[in-house]
Amino acid sequence: MKTRYLQRLGQSWYVRVKVPAVLQKRVGNTHIRRALGTRDLDEANRRKWAVVERIQAHLDGLRAGHVGLIPIPLGKESAPASASPPPALQVELPQVLRARPEPHGADLEALLHEWLLVADCIEQTKRQHRQAVLEFLGFMGMRLGVQDVTREVAATFVQEGIKGSTRSYCTKRRKLNSLIAFWRWLAERRLVRSADNPWTGFRLGKKAAKRVQGRRKRPYRDEELLQLFSGRPVFPGLAGVMVLALFTGARMEELCALAHRDVRRDGESGFILEITKSKTAAGIRSLVVLHPAACQVLASRWNETDAPDVRLFSELLPGGYDGKYSWGASKAFGRYRDRLGLSRETDFHSLRRTFVTLMENAGVDQVRIARYVGHDLPTLAFAVYSGGSSEQTMRATADAVKYPSEVEAAVAAFIDRNKARVERRGRKPRHV
Repeated sequence: MKTRYLQRLGQSWYVRVKVPAVLQKRVGNTHIRRALGTRDLDEANRRKWAVVERIQAHLDGLRAGHVGLIPIPLGKESAPASASPPPALQVELPQVLRARPEPHGADLEALLHEWLLVADCIEQTKRQHRQAVLEFLGFMGMRLGVQDVTREVAATFVQEGIKGSTRSYCTKRRKLNSLIAFWRWLAERRLVRSADNPWTGFRLGKKAAKRVQGRRKRPYRDEELLQLFSGRPVFPGLAGVMVLALFTGARMEELCALAHRDVRRDGESGFILEITKSKTAAGIRSLVVLHPAACQVLASRWNETDAPDVRLFSELLPGGYDGKYSWGASKAFGRYRDRLGLSRETDFHSLRRTFVTLMENAGVDQVRIARYVGHDLPTLAFAVYSGGSSEQTMRATADAVKYPSEVEAAVAAFIDRNKARVERRGRKPRHV
């Protein structure tokens, strides 16, 4: 089998070897896992044999009563089973790990469960915290107590399990931050001293990571907007959300979650959107929409007779750990972008970047831009004492939204094309 001895955690491959029943109590786990430092299955198969051999040697040592050193794989190219394996990186773990079959101090996995029950964060963040800590415990391949995790143990995991992986810098930093946060909570519980956080002080090399990735997210160029709005998104509702994002700069979830009660008419042709749920407190705002293209999308979906809780994009269903309405549409947009051959330096959020860039080039005041798109304002006067922008100020900002004529024409054709497509499928025109 191609995946024999292999297990995928997140995007990376691990060796996974079953511990014999007679040794499971000593190891503190039913399996031993070791990171291979690769996302590629073929590469994982090339690396796994030398790692499996070292794990089996370790288990043989346990059977014989000699615990000794615990071998940790380097996460680099490993020789196949027929070749002589390279010497393992021998990491001298604390004496307690080699002498005690039971965890030293409170069990970390049990404490992790307690922490996540009281952690003040969204479900997605809790999931990421859980994954980071469990990856560390899986990497060590045994039950650990609080006092078992020394600076040397932490350094081993950071070097091999985090730095040695092919993940992006942001993912590596997030995993390390999860471990730091967990230990801070342990310090609050008086289980460790606050000065003894073994996960602090490591540098992951952000600049080097960015050079390797070679990409930073950016706004769309005009020619890319023409290409983006030349197609027909397959995912229901995505076309309308794209148009609104381009002309309002609103976040994807802010748009996908809009309900009838959040929308009202502003004069004969405009609309006002009440953003009541946002990523930040600054994102809670009244958004005036005056551009004809955006208003055309809103008019096709909003009806005065609808019930207050009827959503504009009712075809978008909640998904993911946080039940976001944008969950499926976000993934669908990535597939749509790739199908058009656009750079991965752009994503749906790049429509927001494009809007901010447009407004800045149009000479709109930075404070007005920040108020319109829901960005935090840094000074005390704006953050504490100001009551926010009036609808009149928002209306003046909305009046400045205008793209080059070829982009405007492409978006108008995009709306008509996708509206006609919906009608041919027998759906109501309001589901653009």
